[in-house]
Amino acid sequence: MFTNHQWAYIKHWVILVIVAESLMFLFNRHLTVGYLVIVLLFLGGFILRLLNLYPGRPEPLILDFSGILIALGFAYLANTLGLSSLRFLLIFTSSLIIVPHIIYIVKKIDIAR
Repeated sequence: MFTNHQWAYIKHWVILVIVAESLMFLFNRHLTVGYLVIVLLFLGGFILRLLNLYPGRPEPLILDFSGILIALGFAYLANTLGLSSLRFLLIFTSSLIIVPHIIYIVKKIDIAR
C-alpha cells in the first residue's frame, strides 16, 4: 500500500507528534508558547525551503505555510482558553497541524523518487 519511504515519513511525523503532545501535557500551562515554538519550526522549514537550503526532499511551500497557519490558530485558541480544562482537548487535537504533510505523503505515490 505505502512505499518504504512513505512509511518512514509517516513514522517520522507520528513520533514528532507524540513527543510534542507529551511535552504539551507536561507544560500545559504554557500551551501558547508551545504552539508558537511549533510556528517557528515550520517557519524555519519554510524559509529553508524558500532558499533551497532545506536538507530534506523538496516539498511544496504550502505544506510548511499551512503548518504555520494552523499552529497560529492553535496558539490563539490556547491563549483564549487559558487554563481551562478545554486546553487538554486542544492538546489532543494538535496533530491536526501536520495533516497537510500526512495528506501529501499519502497522495504522493512517487515520493521515493
